[in-house]
Amino acid sequence: METIDEYIKILKIQLGTEMSQRKLIYLGLNFWINLRKCIANDKVKNNFYDFYNLLLSLVEQKKVLCPINHSVFSELLKQNDIESRINTAKVIDLFSNSVTLIFAFEREELELQYYIRQKLLEESFLTPIEQYVWVKIPYIMGVAIPYNDKIDAKTQKELQIEFFKYSWTITLEEMMRNYLRDSVLPFLDTSQRAAKLNEGKFAHSDEMKSLNNLFKMELNGALSVVIEIVNDYLKILSKNKP
Repeated sequence: METIDEYIKILKIQLGTEMSQRKLIYLGLNFWINLRKCIANDKVKNNFYDFYNLLLSLVEQKKVLCPINHSVFSELLKQNDIESRINTAKVIDLFSNSVTLIFAFEREELELQYYIRQKLLEESFLTPIEQYVWVKIPYIMGVAIPYNDKIDAKTQKELQIEFFKYSWTITLEEMMRNYLRDSVLPFLDTSQRAAKLNEGKFAHSDEMKSLNNLFKMELNGALSVVIEIVNDYLKILSKNKP
């Protein structure tokens, strides 16, 4: 039996292959809300019903898919009316097949990994990066696998694979209905984080005397986010190259 990492890789590649065979259309939350209204026969512009029928036909023919991303997911969680949120999730499942892009930080790590392996380690046979950027919606915030150090390795492996196999099939509607019923989840409140960042900028406002200094500060801030990733892959590089 394969390890949990191997099993996840297999499912991701399978999903990536399926996605590569579809035309992908990215919709904002307003579109999703109007699609929800079409299902409920609420008032929307007449041409939106035409859009709904055409899009649904293309999805059913497996020509088109409308995956979401973390931005749409976050906005969905901000809907205060729980039933509206659940119904919006239902229509997202219908048109996206419960598929989402991986979280932004994961994509950045993946792109850095590919750059190092292709350009610096000169690896020739790499699975296309597009095969790894898709997951099912339960893993939109990253992959988390249960671990218990009190059970044997064989049972651990079986438990992890069965857990992932089950959670891979959970829909967005099911998540909203059973697991995420709060009106606004605490982690979506970015006001404190924004205030802290602004506080730091004001504290160093005297350093912003020129565009060059401002650019250097912004660049340092951006690099600080990925510095651990860079360090990890520099270690890989040092092990594989003299």
